[in-house]
Amino acid sequence: MDLSSPKTNPNFPSQGGYSAFADATGPKKAAGIGSIVWIKTFLNRPKEKELVTFLRELAILVEARVPLVRALESIKKQKYSPGLIEMAGSFQKRVEGGSPLSEAMEEYSRYFSPLYINVTRAGEASGRLDKVLNYLADNREKRYELRRKIIGALIYPGVISISFLAVFIFLMVFVMPSLNKTLTESGTKLPWTTKLVIGTSEFLTGHWLVVFAFAVGIMIGMLYYLRTNEGRKQWDL
Repeated sequence: MDLSSPKTNPNFPSQGGYSAFADATGPKKAAGIGSIVWIKTFLNRPKEKELVTFLRELAILVEARVPLVRALESIKKQKYSPGLIEMAGSFQKRVEGGSPLSEAMEEYSRYFSPLYINVTRAGEASGRLDKVLNYLADNREKRYELRRKIIGALIYPGVISISFLAVFIFLMVFVMPSLNKTLTESGTKLPWTTKLVIGTSEFLTGHWLVVFAFAVGIMIGMLYYLRTNEGRKQWDL
């Protein structure tokens, strides 16, 4: 008799036991898969310059009386990022199914604001989709150039801030511990500012992992919030 068989061994876990185990591990696997999908989507997302080129090429093809489905098929074969190729393919399937381009854009609202979607809908209704797409491409290009100039202007203060932070961490972690030992052995009464600096140094050296995790969590939270509609509105203010 084979005691390892579920039919002959009464202690063998039943079908329900396996289901319970699967239910317990399912959410963990789903969370892991969801994180991988989010990271993959973030890395493969269309670049701003690509979105400008996409709108411009689509406007040129529509203006040349190329059917919208064929225009999207042609763009999908270009050397773009995987995210933009996927988006063009999704647009093509929706348009082939009878949906307007504006409705297909609603699925990618993280790249196309309500203004873009509504203007595209108006262009479809008036039969001037090529003009509207050219207008959107111009608007997107101006926004891209403005953002590029802003980033260029922030590079210098950003480098200065990072350098200051690096020097501060170096002093607190490597220099202050040795000075703290010297000051403690001297037996002199320290002012509260010096005690504050020493306390900060001891906290950073003793809880550096917590500080690092906290800083990374704040950065990830800010990036995630800025990708939401409310976050983009607050950032624009």
